[in-house]
Amino acid sequence: MNWFKKAQKVWKNLNLPDNVQKAFEELASQQRGKPEAYVSSPRSQISQLFSNDMMHCQDIIHRMSEDPNWFKGGMEYVEKKVRMLIRSLDRDSQWMPWLDDVKQQIENNKKYWTERQKDTDMYNYEGLIQYGKEWADEMAKLPTYNKLQWHAVKAAIHLGNLDVWTALDHLYKLEEALDAGQEEYTRQATEYNLDETGNITQFIE
Repeated sequence: MNWFKKAQKVWKNLNLPDNVQKAFEELASQQRGKPEAYVSSPRSQISQLFSNDMMHCQDIIHRMSEDPNWFKGGMEYVEKKVRMLIRSLDRDSQWMPWLDDVKQQIENNKKYWTERQKDTDMYNYEGLIQYGKEWADEMAKLPTYNKLQWHAVKAAIHLGNLDVWTALDHLYKLEEALDAGQEEYTRQATEYNLDETGNITQFIE
């Protein structure tokens, strides 16, 4: 197969039904609403490590559902995010555990701004817990239409609630699909079900 035919095979539209295409695109757009606003709010500075991982985790569902006919689940983008998050959260024993690192960063940020006589009221672990929970609650409002989308959203919800190991369970499920290769990943990422009237149905685990 020459390069042109290979390119045609890779970039050929999936021709998903219009209502499926629309539902996936609306999902991608919803993620860019309230959930996105949380990671750019002032409270994101409580712990930059936490908010940075939040940003990448929530972006998985956006990349996965954005224009599925063309991006086909966005494997290239999703893979970078998933592997980056796994490296950040599941650390080798020689490195500080992720949650300890987050807590230390809060203390360092509080000390930094105290020395500069700035308001430091938000720099506390309880505030971080509330911040993460609010973001997780917004992520939980997103609909999902297949199992990979469900894993992506669940990873974000558990990360927001500081349940690192459960978040990792979902990220590793995404990694399994990525490791299966482009064709299998695309099949799973663009999977959908229609009811008897032809409307797309939400995924239920």
